[in-house]
Amino acid sequence: MKNKLIVWLTLLITGCSNDWEFLQPQDKIDVIWPSGCLVVHKDFTQDDLFERIDHVVKTYGLSGVDCHKEDISMSDSIGDTYSNSDQKRAEAFYKILHAPETKAIWVGKGGFGSSQILEIFEQRQWSLPMRRVPIIGFSDATYLHLLAHVNQWPSLHAPMVTLLQETADIMGNPSMNKEANIVQLMGVLKGEITEVAYTLDVLNPSILSHFPPDRIFSTTVVGGNLSVILRNIGSSTALNPDGCMIFLEDTDEFFNRGRDHLTHLIRAGVFDHVAAIFFGDWTLKGIPLEELIDDFDQTLRKRGIHIPILKSSGFGHGPVNQVLPLGTKSTLQFTQDGKAILKCSVNQSGY
Repeated sequence: MKNKLIVWLTLLITGCSNDWEFLQPQDKIDVIWPSGCLVVHKDFTQDDLFERIDHVVKTYGLSGVDCHKEDISMSDSIGDTYSNSDQKRAEAFYKILHAPETKAIWVGKGGFGSSQILEIFEQRQWSLPMRRVPIIGFSDATYLHLLAHVNQWPSLHAPMVTLLQETADIMGNPSMNKEANIVQLMGVLKGEITEVAYTLDVLNPSILSHFPPDRIFSTTVVGGNLSVILRNIGSSTALNPDGCMIFLEDTDEFFNRGRDHLTHLIRAGVFDHVAAIFFGDWTLKGIPLEELIDDFDQTLRKRGIHIPILKSSGFGHGPVNQVLPLGTKSTLQFTQDGKAILKCSVNQSGY
């Protein structure tokens, strides 16, 4: 509560807004490389990727992208597995964050590595600027979403540069996000789409007796990759989902390990005061996700936690990865046929 008051007073004094501003035709998108090394298909070069995504973004009426290829030097990273050394990746992110011309920050590639960026932020006591810009990405980018979350920045859970239909051939046609494209994201960034609406399945329908279909509930969606959220417990960027809808997605996982992950989140109190839980794509090995969720719901009930548990594919590591605004003003309404309608402003802060 104290941190929220400090942020609110600072915004009041400076005249800044918690919302991010829509991009104009003269604006570029800055691409960052906070995580894994960039390896393209043998028939292409990195420059082919940079030129392709710049051209695609220009076709949507913006001034293109700055891929900051000078920030990529895999040979400088430990084990040659990251896009650059921890220090240089952190410095590049910080520099772009604070550049006055930055309008949107798009994560180029996931994997591992954003954790070390947050560690260096803490070592150097770096802060985020007061002017909000959207941070775009998913998976390992959840570390950056959590940094945005604790600073009350809205952000966008969405596809990355290297996981799009538009760049698939250059990246060797990965199966992940193979049907994801840039169309919706461009509409969101330009303000042509100011609200997204999604229909979600209710996995514990007995809860619906507490939620009349004619009532609209205000909420805010927070979260991201389940494993990353788990690894941030106890840190300065631990997710605080109280009063919010928590969104969770992850890569393929053995069900018993996934069950352990959820159990740890329960024991850590993450779900104690959330409004609802929303599962995106998460394929389990061994049992269907719905079976694990039923077990999960029973465990929550034994702790006196009775909340809607919702599900929809198309968010995260599946074939499709739709834009899900995080930290924005949102509403949830249940329908007569047992579904839930989630509506989210794309840029208006819910903090």
